[in-house]
Amino acid sequence: MSDFLTDLRFAARMARRSPVLTAAVVLSLGLAIGGNTAVFSAVQAVLLRPLPFRDPDRLVWVWEKNPHDDRPRNQVSWASFAAVREESGVFEDIGASSDLICNLAGEQPPETVIGYRFSANFFRVLGTEPLLGRTFLPGEDVAGHDGVVVLSHALWQRRFAGDPSVVGRTLRVNGEAHTVIGVMPAAFQHPPFVQIWKPLVLDPRQTEDPSARFLRVVGRLRPGVSVEEAGAAVQAVQARLGGRYPDSHRGWGSLVAPIRSRYTDDIRPALVTLMGAMFFVFLIACANVGHLLLARTAARHREVAIRAAMGAGRGRLFRQFLTESALLALLGGGVGLLLAWWGVDLLLGLFPTGIANVAIPPRMDQIRLDGVVLTFTLAVSLVAGLAAGFVPAREASRLDLNETLKEAGRGGSATPRSRRFQSALVVTEVASALVLVAGALLMVRSFLHLQEGNLGFDPDHVLTLRMSLPDYRYSVPARRAAFIEEVLAAVRGVPGVEGAAETTFLPLSGWSSGRTFAVAGRVAPPRGQEPDAQFQCVSEDYFHVMRIALRKGRGFTAADGSGAPLVAVVNETMARRFFPGEDPLGQRVDFRLRPASATDTGPAWREIVGVVGDVRHQGLAQEPRPEIYLPYPQEPVSLVALAVRTGPPPEAMAAVVKAAVWTIDPEQPVVGVMGLDRLASESVALRRLSTVVLATFAGIALALAAVGLYGVISFSVARRTREIGVRMALGARRQQILAMVLRQGLAVTLAGVAVGVAAALALTRVMGSLLYGVSPTDATSLGAVVALLVTVALAASYAPARRATRVDPAVALRGE
Repeated sequence: MSDFLTDLRFAARMARRSPVLTAAVVLSLGLAIGGNTAVFSAVQAVLLRPLPFRDPDRLVWVWEKNPHDDRPRNQVSWASFAAVREESGVFEDIGASSDLICNLAGEQPPETVIGYRFSANFFRVLGTEPLLGRTFLPGEDVAGHDGVVVLSHALWQRRFAGDPSVVGRTLRVNGEAHTVIGVMPAAFQHPPFVQIWKPLVLDPRQTEDPSARFLRVVGRLRPGVSVEEAGAAVQAVQARLGGRYPDSHRGWGSLVAPIRSRYTDDIRPALVTLMGAMFFVFLIACANVGHLLLARTAARHREVAIRAAMGAGRGRLFRQFLTESALLALLGGGVGLLLAWWGVDLLLGLFPTGIANVAIPPRMDQIRLDGVVLTFTLAVSLVAGLAAGFVPAREASRLDLNETLKEAGRGGSATPRSRRFQSALVVTEVASALVLVAGALLMVRSFLHLQEGNLGFDPDHVLTLRMSLPDYRYSVPARRAAFIEEVLAAVRGVPGVEGAAETTFLPLSGWSSGRTFAVAGRVAPPRGQEPDAQFQCVSEDYFHVMRIALRKGRGFTAADGSGAPLVAVVNETMARRFFPGEDPLGQRVDFRLRPASATDTGPAWREIVGVVGDVRHQGLAQEPRPEIYLPYPQEPVSLVALAVRTGPPPEAMAAVVKAAVWTIDPEQPVVGVMGLDRLASESVALRRLSTVVLATFAGIALALAAVGLYGVISFSVARRTREIGVRMALGARRQQILAMVLRQGLAVTLAGVAVGVAAALALTRVMGSLLYGVSPTDATSLGAVVALLVTVALAASYAPARRATRVDPAVALRGE
């Protein structure tokens, strides 16, 4: 222990004696360690931290798979749920749930929140206890006994100020009184962003119709049952259902996936890519520090030789030099922690806020520098110290005493082994930088493709808001239609409003819904194989307000009311896919949002009167799906959104537009008030984050690689001063010396480029899910990166090369 403390004190003195080198090492490692720590904190929160459930590895989603649909996950019918629960034999317990829009009223202002309906056993399946009160009891998912709710921690804090006496209080949900029976812990977010839970009460029509797929199912596996075994068992049940219900289940499959997939699948590729990028930055930083420590070791050869002559053994010397590098690495780790603390806030600022209801990573609010992250930082710092200091320490401990002392006043020199190692470090730096810069360039090009993509509408100067019309006040379709007509009239009368329209789902909001349809005059496909399309119920001037191009025919008019002939407008994708080589105008489709009544079992044909341009509803990277627009007066749904085109900035109009809505119904909650351009920005927030952070890392890597190459060439020139002096004394011209040094830099650079190109071709393939409009192996991007690195390498080599040409032969040979 005394030897260690002595080594530590000596290491501190050496750090103080070389402030420039110490600062360079600490800053290089601090950047790398700080970046790694910040990204790892996100990985820890989202991917690694256990979910707040009992034995979360035993929890799985159960989905159905439509063989005629490219979507991998479909909700589950009651028939499938009941069969899986009774026949699969692999679940200890299994529960069902369904989403619900909740309008809250009471002591606080009205608001709309995302809710969920759980079967009475669902909380038990998840294995999570409430923070306050209790969860649902058996029998509370029966009609007439379901007037209870459980609150999320966020809703409890926001609406009830965290009052612990909230349990037992009454809250009006969708017009009905409900008793608050519990509050869930802050960590419980299932599904993500849900704020209130109600018991799941099933409509007999849903349980009797095997084609009604509306449930999201989670099961707890029996001990010892794997996800794969459960998948096989559920698939066998699904195959039997195909025989029982051929119209709705034949050919359908199933999917069993760990529950963690819902929380990680969307963000995993981005976080893994960023973690890989930081690993390469870490390699480059360690290589740079290795250069610096090798150069310092060469300068201290005489000191080491004298210590060895005085009796210091190889082990003692090795330990001393390794202690010095470890101390520098720990100092770098301290700087890294400070940078990570700032970097976590930066990461949170770059992540989407959730305003767009797009697929965003849950649990991002739980990113923090906790004990696990601090342990990671300490481990990374020690690894950096060992990695960067091992070879210099070994080099110092293996010096030839006689040869070193013969050098006397000539100064230190590097051994052939250390020169080879330095060249290997440069190759590593260049290769790592090439991989990072190639990945960053692909991401930048992909993001630019997205930004340049045609949205299909104009988001500038459009204010948006959402409403869910409660059934207890707007259960009659005609009343909903009248309310929306009155609201639009009131909003259009607001000064500064140029136009207002209604739709069901806003573009890029992440919200959508689809239905199957039939085409008149065509043979109906088997049940379960009908074509489907997304739908929008819009007011007559929606296309004009959103500036969606009319390609053919007409849009809707005031004449397309509830008693008028049924009409529809389709998008280009639907016209192209389902009416190839035909004129879609005049075609008739049966597209229903509700099943036909018992007295009206025939088709309800709609005439297609127009074709409009495609709109990207699911995101810029998602190709448009077939879409059909219906006049709102003919299909007045309860979930609506308003698009208001304004002259002034949209946010400046938010208060007056909401006030106009409340002049019609002061109790109607209004949510999601924002500019449509902000909604569009949120829809690409994850890609923007990945692009910005990866490009930043690539810039750091490129700078570190250039500094490393500059340092190696400078060290080489200093080491070869006498050789260069001899060459110039024998007649070598300055241009020849310049070319010789540049060739040295170019040689190691090209070796690094060769390794980097091979690595980039292999590693950028994992970025495929993050790219749009560009191939992971795009030759143009790779060629541009190679040219950039070679240019940077020549620039980094030029200054040492020029310095070499200015060597005075007389001065260089004075020591000979």
